[in-house]
Amino acid sequence: VRALDVEGPLHTARVARLARRTGMVLGLAPDVLETCELGAWLHDVGKIAVPDDVLHKPGLYDDDDWRKLRVHSAIGARILEGARGLEGALEIVLAHHEHHDGNGYPRALAGDAIPIGARLFTVVDSYDAMTRMGREREWGDPCSHDAALRELRSLAGTRYDPVAVDAFERAMLG
Repeated sequence: VRALDVEGPLHTARVARLARRTGMVLGLAPDVLETCELGAWLHDVGKIAVPDDVLHKPGLYDDDDWRKLRVHSAIGARILEGARGLEGALEIVLAHHEHHDGNGYPRALAGDAIPIGARLFTVVDSYDAMTRMGREREWGDPCSHDAALRELRSLAGTRYDPVAVDAFERAMLG
C-alpha cells in the first residue's frame, strides 16, 4: 500500500473535522456546518478521473501533470450533479481550489463569489497538506504547525480569505 493510498482517507477525515470546527468559529448555521463537513468528505471525488501515474508520481509535478490534476474539481462537481441534498457540497467540491484574489481554478472566482464553505475548506486543506501530507506538489516536505500558520497568514488576502484564516487559527486554539 502506498503512502498516499493510506493517507487519503486519513486526510479526508481530518479536513472534514477541521472544516466543521472552523465553521463553528465563524458561527455558521448547523445546516451550513453539515454542508461544509460533507463537502470536505467529498472534495477530491473527482480524482477518480486523474491517472494513477499522476496521483502516485514521486517528486514534483510538471505542467502536464498539473493540467491533468486540475480537472478533478470540475469532474467531482459533475459526479455530484443532480444528487439531492448535495448541492452545497457540490459547490465546495467545485470551488475548493479557487483563490481569494481570483487566481484559482476552475472558474477564477474571487472573494465573496467563492462559497463560504469552499473559502474555509481551502485553508483547512492547505494546512493539512503543509503539515501532514508532504506529498502535495506545491508545499514540499511537511512543516510544523507554526510554520504552516505563518504560511497561511502570509497568503491571507491573496490565496486565502483572511476571515477564514483567522477563524481557522482560532479553531486550532480551541
